[in-house]
Formats: sequence, C-alpha cells, structure tokens
Amino acid sequence: MESKEHMAHIHRDVDRRNSTDIRIQPSLVLIVLVVFICVAVYQMTQLSLEGADSRLQSAGVFVTGVGVVISIMYLLMSRRYAHDDRDITLMRDMLAYARDLFDHYGIKEQHYLNTMRSCIRAESGLRTFRIRFLASVAPAAIGLIVLVFNATSQTAFYVTCVLFSISLAINVVMLVMCITYPREHEKMFTVFSDSYVDAMARCGIRVSGYEPVISYRPFWVFLVASIVTVGLFFAYWLYLSIVDMNRHIEEQWVFENNVMEALKEF
Repeated sequence: MESKEHMAHIHRDVDRRNSTDIRIQPSLVLIVLVVFICVAVYQMTQLSLEGADSRLQSAGVFVTGVGVVISIMYLLMSRRYAHDDRDITLMRDMLAYARDLFDHYGIKEQHYLNTMRSCIRAESGLRTFRIRFLASVAPAAIGLIVLVFNATSQTAFYVTCVLFSISLAINVVMLVMCITYPREHEKMFTVFSDSYVDAMARCGIRVSGYEPVISYRPFWVFLVASIVTVGLFFAYWLYLSIVDMNRHIEEQWVFENNVMEALKEF
C-alpha cells in the first residue's frame, strides 16, 4: 500500500516539472549585454551634453552594471532553487519507493539505498535563497538610501560606491556559483540515477538511467580568461552554463519518463 502511495508521489513530482524546470534562452546573455551597453553609452553622452560631472556619469554606469549582475544572478539562482526543490522531493519519493520494494522482496543490499540517501543529503543544503538574495542586494539598497539623503555630499558618494562594490562582489560570487552549478548538480544526479537503476534491477524492474550531457569546464582556466578579457569571456561562460542547464533538464525529463514507463508496466 505504501509503495502505491509513493508511486503517486513520484507522479506528482514529475507532473509539476513544467513549473519548476525553466529553460532560459541563451540569447538572453547577448540581449542583456546589448541593453547595458546602450544604457551606458546613453548615460555617458546625455549627461555630458547636459554638463554633468564625470563622477555622476561613472556612478550611473556603475549602478546600471550592478543592476544587470543582480538581475542575471536572481534569474539563474531562482531557477536553480526551483529545480533543486523539485529534485529533492522527487529523489526522496523514489528512494521511499525503492525502500518499500526492498522490504517487500526481503532484499538486504542496502548500499544502493545508502548511496541515494547520500545524494539527497548533498543536494539538501540549498534552502536559503531569499536570505542569500537579500544579503546580496542589501549593501546596494543601503548605498542608494545614503546617496538619496546626501546627494551633494562627496563622502556619501564614496560610501555609496563602496556599498555597491560590496554588493557587486557578492553577486559575482553567487553568479559564479550558478554558472558552475549545472555540472556539479549533474554529477550528483548521475550517481543517484545509477544507484536507483541498480536498485530497481534487483527488484526485477528495468529502468534506463540518466545519461550525462554536460562537458567538463576547467574552472580556473575559465576564471582567469574572464579576468583577462575584463568580463567578455565571463559572458560566454554564462552562455555555456545556460545551455548546459537546459540540456540537463531535457535529459533528466527523459530519465523521468523512463522511470514512469517502468513503474507503469510494473
């Protein structure tokens, strides 16, 4: 009876993937860069025509750049957390179903289940999306408040720049985490999938496993290239990450469909 309940839970988890597994168009990176460049050029030229000092021009471009980084980070981080949330629930229900079958058939080989538990524990550490996002934008928000109430103060201007720099640094670090996430997540999910396939095979259920689709990205090489090219390679790295995550989602859906077909026949 419990196995049927857990099977229903697996169905529910798969059914809600359309709302959690979001595919982002890679062209978004190019669009965002073009918009930022256009806004930056407009700010520099328009403010120059109006006789504004260079400090105000630089501040406008800097604020726009920070806003772009925060926007991209929020988009990728929110997708990551939504996908992880469904994944963890699905993996727990699949583990519960496999455990029920092992109990039913009297199978004592627990290492398959233990490996699945380890994967779930490793994936369960990401539960503070809102807190992290608020922490990343808080310095910039405070900086804006300081500047609004002390618009003519040079000290307030420098304080605002420092606060925005802190916010930018935090968001860049979080953005790098989002960029490296697809491959790390896929490695963990592949281990879980292989263990689940082996566990089902012990119960006489044949399931086709997840096939890795994300290529190796040398982190330090990509990071140095991003610094040397003043962020241009970073944009390409971001593009690759978006493509990787889209491919992972597509392949994971194939695996989930295989699981559903196998359980239906069983």
